[in-house]
Amino acid sequence: AKVRREQNALRRGSYETLQAGDSLLAYSKKSGSEEVLVVLNRSDKAQTAVLNRSGSWTDALSGNNYSAELDQLLVEVPAFGTRILSQ
Repeated sequence: AKVRREQNALRRGSYETLQAGDSLLAYSKKSGSEEVLVVLNRSDKAQTAVLNRSGSWTDALSGNNYSAELDQLLVEVPAFGTRILSQ
């Protein structure tokens, strides 16, 4: 709930599905210039999402940093885990 309060895009932003599969879901929420990426792993094994984004992103839950290379952002998500990334 705290992350949602701190991220306006999560509350009011437009929704775009970035990746959807049996065990991995990634979507974007945008509000103005703010974008938040949410990646959910519904598997009992770690998964990696490959997202078409650039720049550096920080996970609001773990504090981990992710940097895109060649406009691809690789986001490792633990089993049954979630990443909520913002720039």
